[in-house]
Amino acid sequence: MMKIINTTGKIALLLCTTFCFLQCSDEVDEGSGSGGEIIITDSLPMGTFEQKVSNVTAIAALRSLTISWNAPEDISDLAYYLVEWKGTATDATLYSKPSNTTSLKIEKLYNDVYTIGVRAVSNDMLKSEVVNAATTYEPIPDNNAPGFISELKVSAVVGSASLIWTNPIDEDFEYTIVRYKGVDSTDWVYVDTLSSITTSWNIYGLTELTNYEYVIETSDYIGNKSEKLEGQFKTKTEQPLEKFNDEGDPLWNIFYWSSRTQDAHAEEMLDDDLDTKWHSAWTSGNEFSDGFTSTGLPQYFILDLEKEVIPSAVILYPWDTRGPNLVRIEAAMEEPNNNTEWIDLGTSVLDGSKAKQPLTCGLNKVVTAKYLKITILQANNVGSAIIGSVEVNVLVDQ
Repeated sequence: MMKIINTTGKIALLLCTTFCFLQCSDEVDEGSGSGGEIIITDSLPMGTFEQKVSNVTAIAALRSLTISWNAPEDISDLAYYLVEWKGTATDATLYSKPSNTTSLKIEKLYNDVYTIGVRAVSNDMLKSEVVNAATTYEPIPDNNAPGFISELKVSAVVGSASLIWTNPIDEDFEYTIVRYKGVDSTDWVYVDTLSSITTSWNIYGLTELTNYEYVIETSDYIGNKSEKLEGQFKTKTEQPLEKFNDEGDPLWNIFYWSSRTQDAHAEEMLDDDLDTKWHSAWTSGNEFSDGFTSTGLPQYFILDLEKEVIPSAVILYPWDTRGPNLVRIEAAMEEPNNNTEWIDLGTSVLDGSKAKQPLTCGLNKVVTAKYLKITILQANNVGSAIIGSVEVNVLVDQ
């Protein structure tokens, strides 16, 4: 049921076209409290409903008050009741909410002392005079902060960082405050207040290879704040992954390929010679006895990088004008098998018509990987995969 606020002699109407006769009882109507009301300025008809309630009282609980009253002597023309409340300090707005019983629980109240009043409303939308409680009431104060965020993951790249977390489940949790600065700075560069449904924060415009610190705290709607969760991260820089050792031998290899021709092995993508190539089979006559070779697209190969890295880009060099136009990159940490759950790092649209020119596949996730699966989904004017060379860029923090 919607919360409504009385404003300058006007009151928000219950959102229905017809008010039926409402039986009064001692049941408690679960209502909302003071935060986030919608103001609707429709006026009720002029005049006064002569039937009034009596004996307005309240029972206090944590952040709530349960209001009770006695029904008028004559309820034959009664439509509903209108409960009004107003804090004397922190929550000084006058609020109103309809009820079809002689009780209403008002929740999400502040640590304040409230005046309470109840009106009867007729079927003709006439209001009675307000009957106020004989005393003010204060909900049981809430001085406890909500819980911490949990499962925080911080990922820093070259010029940015992202923070992802799980929010606390406290019912009064309202927002998260986040801030960051360079570790050598005395002033916070940025402070942001995030709603209770937000679970991530991205920071841009950072300097590479720089240490930053962050602070996160949670708050409830009353203003109680949790202790600060503090941490640091260091931005990274991007560089090519070394491909050869000092003797000129490859430092990584082709773990698997889905297809090849007799004179175009997948390992030839690792020799940095753009005149050699990997070429998938284009007819059944290209099949080999050393493995199943299929024709058509898609086709893929798997790189074993021989160590754990954070890949940031895969660069493919077309051997000729029949290069890839659409490429998917996936990653894994463990040696692949038929049950490997590959992490999708994104699909890139490329221009495969430019022979021997680099085609960069940017990656959309920051993950640690040892194996990369490169799948050619489409190629330029051909139904097979042809690659002259492959390179990998990685993120490092030194």
